[in-house]
Amino acid sequence: MQTVWYLAQLGFSLVLGALFARVIGKKRFHKFTAITLDTVLYSLLFLMGVNTAKIPGIEKQIVQMGTDAIISTVLVLAGCVLSALVLSFLMSTRISPAAHVRQDISWQRLKTPLLISLRNPPSLTVVMC
Repeated sequence: MQTVWYLAQLGFSLVLGALFARVIGKKRFHKFTAITLDTVLYSLLFLMGVNTAKIPGIEKQIVQMGTDAIISTVLVLAGCVLSALVLSFLMSTRISPAAHVRQDISWQRLKTPLLISLRNPPSLTVVMC
């Protein structure tokens, strides 16, 4: 029952936020939301720092916490790179060199429509609708 109540509150909050954005305008709502999120984020960081400082003997554990954070960051990065390589190897299809389609890329293909229209005056350009 708590889950249903939580989902109802969440839905109500989303609807209320959408109505609030509609009433005060999207631009002011985004500015207000950005300021509120920054305030909440920095408040939480400050309070987390206060709670961390209350731990007895924390000055002896700071180096260990930093080392653990660096090691876990390196391991996560290595895992992401390794899983990307393995998945790209597993998902890639093998195509023989003869089956590859060679595409010639020329300046004519890469020109933007603006450059093409400058080359061809508008009076000579045929527009198809």
